[in-house]
Amino acid sequence: MKFTTPLLALIAVFLIGCQSSSNSASKILVQNPLPGARTVAMVSIPVEEIKTHGFGEESDLLPSPVLTSGEVVPHQYLDRDQDGIEDLLLLSVTVDSVLELSFSESASEETADVKTHVLIGQKSESGITSVSSAQRIDTWNNIITKAAYQFEGPGWENELVAFRNYLDRRNGIDIFGKTGPQLTLDKTGREGDNSYHELQDWGMDILKVGSSLGAGGIGLLYQDSLIRVSSAESEVKILEEGPLYSSLLLTYRGVDLGDKTVDVTQIISIEAGSYSYQSSVEISDPEAIKLVVGIVDLHELDFATLQIEGFMSMYTYGLQSENKDSLGMALVVPASSNPKVIDTDDISDEVTNTYALVMDPQDATYQFFSGWELSSPDFASEDAFRAFLMRQLEQLDSPVSYSWK
Repeated sequence: MKFTTPLLALIAVFLIGCQSSSNSASKILVQNPLPGARTVAMVSIPVEEIKTHGFGEESDLLPSPVLTSGEVVPHQYLDRDQDGIEDLLLLSVTVDSVLELSFSESASEETADVKTHVLIGQKSESGITSVSSAQRIDTWNNIITKAAYQFEGPGWENELVAFRNYLDRRNGIDIFGKTGPQLTLDKTGREGDNSYHELQDWGMDILKVGSSLGAGGIGLLYQDSLIRVSSAESEVKILEEGPLYSSLLLTYRGVDLGDKTVDVTQIISIEAGSYSYQSSVEISDPEAIKLVVGIVDLHELDFATLQIEGFMSMYTYGLQSENKDSLGMALVVPASSNPKVIDTDDISDEVTNTYALVMDPQDATYQFFSGWELSSPDFASEDAFRAFLMRQLEQLDSPVSYSWK
């Protein structure tokens, strides 16, 4: 079975569509439909389309996107279906209303500054080894997990924020907040390091997860029962790692629902320049099942919602970081997934202290945002965080597009 990345699964939501074009076109116009500049706009172009327009057909090297000035645009080629052949170009641009670019097969091999990273650090007597895949441990005991994996499981990050997944039956997601742009996972959770539960020069672990779903962890609602997505037969695998985009695949085989079992696959990805990660979830037999995605609430805060035509957000904001300062957390989902907000304490004794969105499994994609007060002025107050989220919704609802010229 071939898996596509969330970049493909969310392409109509988070990235761009392409307008029809002729074979004679040699330039691309990137267009921003909203007023004001977008400083980090991700553009996705299929490789076959680039070749159709005469670039990269006769070379083993894929062409570089360039501005009219000749400057190479930060970019990354992706292998969406994991067949060993790069089939999608992702590039990062700053665009006011219209930006023109072309391709060069003689341009510098420069792609982009490295701003995303995925790490699975496996522990042994000889130290920590970075591996490309790992098994989920059949335990609820974090002491066992901590002895097996650096920061208890896989981590993914961009220059602005980092996340980790507890690679055991808990399957919660945690947040490493950052005080400034940098990659930090390699120096987090090693023997002899200062505890990441205390403020470091780079930031810290800012979330307590407990028995909740944490920062976007998942469950299944079936026959009025909430089941944490967890399985003894489970693993994680790194799919992509690059300067602008990284992703990992989490698989859960035989998730027990009582009268049946299902397999669940989840692809988590992160892009440069965002305070979020994206996720897409597939369930092998989704009949009568709803997907549940959570935000931990251990501080008795209220939740709030935002809605525009194509997207809905549920968020919390307040003094809820482990540094005892303000933290905003938000889920953004397509309105087509028919999201409903629940408090898991009303229906479960096992998954607690969680506000969650219940979604249709057929459109099971979501984005989780972390807004720590020490990361950006956008998170200094609830009004600022709400305004930040509204901008994200508007940009998702009015994506950047491109056309060939």
